[in-house]
Amino acid sequence: MSDKIVIVATITAKAGEYENLKAELLKLIEPSREEPGNISYELYRDKDNDNTLVMIEQFESEAAFEKHAVSEHFTGFVEASKPFLAELHVKKVERIA
Repeated sequence: MSDKIVIVATITAKAGEYENLKAELLKLIEPSREEPGNISYELYRDKDNDNTLVMIEQFESEAAFEKHAVSEHFTGFVEASKPFLAELHVKKVERIA
């Protein structure tokens, strides 16, 4: 079994705030990819819901993910996105096959 951590975050913007939320999320991409232990950090748009984005993150270990969660760029995003965020669902998933 791998120690790799995969996170799937479903992020829904408040009505009329999609572009603002997307802008804040885009600020996370490069600094997150540069973190030690980051494997990938990708942002997608839900094709069935125009206000919803999906972030898929992979880290080498739980420790790498925990460092990301307290990083300056991530904690800054959490604060800056509050006015634009309607819902956030975060799941840790494990590859089966």
